[in-house]
Amino acid sequence: MSGGIAQVRAAGPSAETPPGEVCPDDSALLYRAPRLARVTQSTLLSVVLPTYNEAENIAPLVRAVLDAAGSGVEVIVVDDSSPDGTADVVLREFGADGRVLLIVRETDRGLAKSIRRGLEEAR
Repeated sequence: MSGGIAQVRAAGPSAETPPGEVCPDDSALLYRAPRLARVTQSTLLSVVLPTYNEAENIAPLVRAVLDAAGSGVEVIVVDDSSPDGTADVVLREFGADGRVLLIVRETDRGLAKSIRRGLEEAR
């Protein structure tokens, strides 16, 4: 582990982004804080945020959700490989926060599929 992110893959969304864990179907990368820090049984609410080109909006949105719901929430950001660096913003701002999970989808993208993928990861 380095920088609070599990490092399993050689490259992330950009050169500065830590590597993520490759999903079994190789369709997405998962970036998460260490499991011990991640929300577990006390999770009361999972919020799935599908994104594409939301670099300017994602940090304030995630902060608002975390502030409103407190420790009983997990935020799952499902990004469809946004070229504007949305995933990089999430990692920079929330990479060490166990309440935030980032999934970067590289194939089979789309709103409904992103929502479904987030629901599959929800605790």
